[in-house]
Amino acid sequence: MIDRIRGKLLSVEPDRVVLECGPLDVEVAIPACDVAALHAQVGTTLILHTVFQIDSPVNGTVATPKLIGFVEASTRSFYRALVGVKGMGGRKALRALAQPTKDIAAAILGNDIKALTTLPEVGKKTAETIARELQDIAPNFAGSAPVARTVVEPQPTSPWIDNAVLILVELGLKPADARERVQREAANTPSEDAQDLVRAVLANTNTTP
Repeated sequence: MIDRIRGKLLSVEPDRVVLECGPLDVEVAIPACDVAALHAQVGTTLILHTVFQIDSPVNGTVATPKLIGFVEASTRSFYRALVGVKGMGGRKALRALAQPTKDIAAAILGNDIKALTTLPEVGKKTAETIARELQDIAPNFAGSAPVARTVVEPQPTSPWIDNAVLILVELGLKPADARERVQREAANTPSEDAQDLVRAVLANTNTTP
């Protein structure tokens, strides 16, 4: 495992740099959020914190090994967390890091879905998943970045809604996912029966809980 790489910075492109490491010139992929800082260091010797990754084949291509470098170790840690988000993966996570991690983390803390959807490769559904799955670790990266919290309307609740959530949890759904689905169906289902809500949820999902 290559944890760090040290070398003279020869060139910077929007998605990669070339480092002179002894007799070798090494290409290292970088996130867009680091490009400006690296442009200012061309010709100097620096250290990048690295991740070795093998990109999966796309459209008939072969698997490609890639060394990814980050100016800050904290950005690398955030990248690793982002890779673990459902629907992301290494390629998308790297492209999504187009803004400083502290700003992305602040958007996650504030549940600012609109801000997250401005990132490359991040649509509304993915933004919601990122905000939900990384909420607990976001404070570690937000620092002093301002958090603009999105006002969320209180979700209606009732005994039949709560019972429907419990049934879906017993069937294997995560509590937050179950409640989100039930609330969605409750808005469209004129019934005060938990079983009706459960049936509506199951009928409108592509996966079996």
